[in-house]
Amino acid sequence: MIELYSRSETAGTIVHSVLEFSGAPYRVIEVKPGENGSVTPSDYLELNPSGTVPTLVDGDLVLYETVAILEYLVEKLPGLGPRAGEPGRPELHFWLAWLTNNLMSPFYRWFKADEMVAPEAVGALQAGAVATLTARGAWLEQQLEGRDWLIGASPSVADLFLQGLGSWAQDIDGLGFGGNLVAAHAARTVALPGVTLAVEQEADHRFS
Repeated sequence: MIELYSRSETAGTIVHSVLEFSGAPYRVIEVKPGENGSVTPSDYLELNPSGTVPTLVDGDLVLYETVAILEYLVEKLPGLGPRAGEPGRPELHFWLAWLTNNLMSPFYRWFKADEMVAPEAVGALQAGAVATLTARGAWLEQQLEGRDWLIGASPSVADLFLQGLGSWAQDIDGLGFGGNLVAAHAARTVALPGVTLAVEQEADHRFS
């Protein structure tokens, strides 16, 4: 059985949603931050020395970094996106890279600003992140014109990745992220089997 080490309100929620959507057996183990860089479970740092989430364990395989996990799950489980050699695979690579570099990154700059710069520079860094995210949302609005999903006619991990990241915008006052098309895409994605359940489980710390 796949094990996912996660924590609510992180990228781990995205992987949790993907696993629930896939219908594959899995369990989620909550990783709680401790003091002085410690985490629980106590042996978690042996799996992922950085102490970050998510980390996926599948038999002898230990994998961290969200994109690497998503790529692995596409190959392992059916129905999550085009596999190697299939039509749409280059587009999947593009979207996973774009979402990581152009969406996750500025969100992290906003949420982690106080860890990145001196206190007097936090406001400027966050303002820059908001400006970037506003522009990225506008670009996504254009890309979603005339399409329900990012790749072809079916949802993929790229859509769940976008929805999960986009939900972080709700925690940033004054951020206008996309428009009607981005909002409609998020609603379609949340309505996919299992996605709402995974989000609710993590919000309530009811890990399966």
